[in-house]
Amino acid sequence: MTKLTCTLAAVLALSNAASAADISDSRSLYAGAFGGFGFLGEASMQQRGTVITPDPFPDIDVDARGSADRVSAPIAGVQLGYELNQWDLSPSGWSVGIAGEIEGLYLAAEPQGVLDIDPQALGTQYVSLPLSVGAVLLNAVANLRTPHSDRVIPYAGAGIGYGAVFINGSNSTNPSEPGINHFNSEPDASAAGLALQAKIGIKAAVANNWSIFTEFRHVYIASTDYTFGRTEYETHFPTTKWNVELGPQNYNLWVTGVSYRF
Repeated sequence: MTKLTCTLAAVLALSNAASAADISDSRSLYAGAFGGFGFLGEASMQQRGTVITPDPFPDIDVDARGSADRVSAPIAGVQLGYELNQWDLSPSGWSVGIAGEIEGLYLAAEPQGVLDIDPQALGTQYVSLPLSVGAVLLNAVANLRTPHSDRVIPYAGAGIGYGAVFINGSNSTNPSEPGINHFNSEPDASAAGLALQAKIGIKAAVANNWSIFTEFRHVYIASTDYTFGRTEYETHFPTTKWNVELGPQNYNLWVTGVSYRF
């Protein structure tokens, strides 16, 4: 009898311990769409090229460096995710879930740089880069369910992927040369780089299978290089093609969206 009592006690103890790490079957596929607004932070810029002067004068190598101030940036995107099982953290109703997502993002901004030129005698260059960013990211997301509500769920996530940057209608001017866009022969260019993001938010169930969410996210696009056309005007010395380096793009964004769980 004593052995049976001890055995039952041991089984109960193991059962209680297992319940603290119970796994709830909540696996599901979901899809969502979102949009929002934010800012592209200050970004460095550099413009390099050569002005070709007639003999016997030497060509002039131009190296202009500076930065662009913070500018507004809208965001839109879609997501497809799969949520794994919930892991119960305690018998009182706390649990955590993990999801994997693929997201497509669209961002737009127009950083405008003020660049100091070397040689200094050429003054200051003003560069405008109207850019669009298309990014694809793979995310890992953790959500927390609490005993206070099974309909309102906080979450956080991080992602890595690829960002393609397209510039259309760039402009490079100097006050000493009014009416001259130094990229006039080809003002469009594109490049690609590493994309990273982090996000934190809260979602709420509003109807069968439907949820809304709001979040803050930070999106990072690595430094990118572009080649623009030669300066071609009858009133301007010819130049080589221009190389422009845009430093890392850091976007701080506020997003709202809707998702559907299948």
